[in-house]
Amino acid sequence: MLLRYCLSDAGKSGLIVSLIMVLFFTYGHIHAQILEWISKYFFYKADFKVINYAARADIAIHILLLILFIVILKKLITIVRKKTFSIRVTHYLNTVSLFLIVINLSYIIFYTAKAEKYEYRHDSRVKTSYIRETSQKPDIYYIILDGYARGDILKEFYGFDNSEFLDYLRRKGFFIADKSYSNYAWTFLSLPSSLNLKYINYLSDTAGKLSNDLRIPYEMIKNNYAANFLKKRGYLFVHFNSTWGATLRNRYADVQVSYKKGLFNDEFIRVLTKTTILKVIDSFIIENLAEVHLNAFRKLEEIPEIKEPTFTFVHMILPHHPYIFDRHGNIKSPPTMLNQFTLGKWEMKDEYIDQLIFVNKKTEEVIGKIIERSEIPPIIIIQSDHGPQILTANTGVKEYVRARMSILNAYYLPEGGNKMLYHSISPVNTFRVVFNYYFQSEFELLEDNAYFSKMEQPYNFLKMNL
Repeated sequence: MLLRYCLSDAGKSGLIVSLIMVLFFTYGHIHAQILEWISKYFFYKADFKVINYAARADIAIHILLLILFIVILKKLITIVRKKTFSIRVTHYLNTVSLFLIVINLSYIIFYTAKAEKYEYRHDSRVKTSYIRETSQKPDIYYIILDGYARGDILKEFYGFDNSEFLDYLRRKGFFIADKSYSNYAWTFLSLPSSLNLKYINYLSDTAGKLSNDLRIPYEMIKNNYAANFLKKRGYLFVHFNSTWGATLRNRYADVQVSYKKGLFNDEFIRVLTKTTILKVIDSFIIENLAEVHLNAFRKLEEIPEIKEPTFTFVHMILPHHPYIFDRHGNIKSPPTMLNQFTLGKWEMKDEYIDQLIFVNKKTEEVIGKIIERSEIPPIIIIQSDHGPQILTANTGVKEYVRARMSILNAYYLPEGGNKMLYHSISPVNTFRVVFNYYFQSEFELLEDNAYFSKMEQPYNFLKMNL
C-alpha cells in the first residue's frame, strides 16, 4: 500500500515488490557462494595469518552486499518511476519471485523434515519410531581431540600424570596405543590421511613442495573414503560441525550437528536465515565458542538414539587453544570465531592442562553414556590429530618434533576387535583395522611412519625416526 501510494501506480508497486522479493530470496545464496569462493582461493592456506579471516570475511561480504543491495534497489526504483513497463514485465517478475519462494520453501521444508527425522532426545518423550531397531551394525564414533598430548609427553613436558583418565578408558574396555605417533604434524594433513586410509605424500608432487594451498586436503577431509565406505553399507554419516576450516561444515554428510545460536532455534527459521537476507542477522550474532563445545558433548551422548547405524565424526578444537575452560568447566575467556586462534598460546602450559582435565571429565561422561545407551556395543576411536607445540628455550628440534607427533590414540573395539591392535598403531591404519575386522575387508596394514613438515611448507615432508 505504501509503495502504491508513493508511486501512484499499482503495476509499478507490484514490480518493485517483485524486485525486492528476488533480492530477498537470492541474497543468502549469493553470500554463501562468494564466501565459499573467497575461502577456497584465499583462506585455504597453510598460513597462520589468515586462519581467522574466513569469519571476518563473512561479515565483510555482508557489508559490501548490503551496500550493493541498497544501490541496486535505489536505482531500480528510480528506473521504475521514470519508465512505463508492460504488464508482461510485471507478470514475468512475479513468476520469478513465486519460483524463488517455492524453491526456497521446498528446500527449507525438506531440510527441516530431514532434521526432525534425525532429532534425538534421551528422555521419555522420544518417539518409539526413532529408537534403534536391532541390527548387527555397530555405531562408529571417530572423536578427534585436537592437540591432545600422549601420556608420556604430558608427564615429561608438563609434569602432569594423565593415568587417571587413561585408566578409566582401560576399565571401560579401551585399548591405549601408548606408543602411537601421528602420521603428520598438522590437522589439515593428519585428518585427510586417517580418513582416507593412506599416506598423502604424493601431494608434494600434486600441489608442489613449496605450496601452501590446502584445497586438496580440505576436500579430502570432507569427501573422505571412510565415510563413503560406510555409507555404501547402510550407515548414516553424522558430521559435528567444528569451529575450524575443513570441519566447519560438510555438505557430504547425511546429518550435520551444530550449535543453534542466537535468535534462530526454530529449525524452519534457522534454515530460512541461511538462504535469504536474514543471513545478515545470523552472521552478526557472535558465536559462543564455549557453548559450541558443550553442545557437541551433549549431542554426542544422544547419537545412540538415532535409528540407523551411524558413523559419527567429531573434531573438537580441545584441548587445543583458545583456553576457554578451567579444569572445573568454568569459562575463563570468551573468544569468538573472529579471534579464535592467536600466536603464543602453546606456551601457556597451566591453561593447557586445565582445559585438558576438563576435556577428560567431559569425555568420560560422553563415553559412559554412549556405551550405556547403545543396544549394540559401539566402535569408539578417540584420537588426537597431533600433539602440542613445545616451544621453550630448552627445547631442541628433536624434542619439539617428538612432542608434536606423539598423540592420544584409544580404541574401543568390541567383540574381540582389540586383539587386532598394537601399541604403535598410527592413524593411517585405524580404519584399515576396523574395516578388516568388522566388515571383512582385506586392507593391508601400512608401515607406521611419521612425517614432519613446517606449516608454511606443509608438503615438504621429512620422515622422522622417533
